[in-house]
Amino acid sequence: MEQQVFALTQKGSAELLAADTSLSAAELELLVLIDGRSSVAQIIPAASSLAPEAVVAALQKLAASGYIASAADITIDAIDSGDFFTKALAAPTAGGASPQAASESDAGVSSLKRNGYYVRIARRAATPRALAAGEKIHVVVVEDDA
Repeated sequence: MEQQVFALTQKGSAELLAADTSLSAAELELLVLIDGRSSVAQIIPAASSLAPEAVVAALQKLAASGYIASAADITIDAIDSGDFFTKALAAPTAGGASPQAASESDAGVSSLKRNGYYVRIARRAATPRALAAGEKIHVVVVEDDA
């Protein structure tokens, strides 16, 4: 079971969003740790307040109750932002994007700017940059839905 990867079901997601819960504190802690990528072996040390046997038993109970299921059995229609960092992309060509793609991109950016949006498109570097000794990356994300 340690190689098993679980993901939240709709019932599990709803339980996390609900104002109250019928789950125990241990079950709720494990529900929060379920991400659809981590195996049971990776979840066990993350649930440091629980014994490994208790983690396995609670995961089995959550699965039997329909809060979680095997990640292979669950399909999600949403965009997974984590895929940007984990999916391998084809290396960019020396000439960059095709003229048609560049034209479409420029038209889209121009349209957004005319409507008051500030546009910068993030791209994956062709070669990963190595951090200098002691260097840390700092990221600030601001979301404004107002």
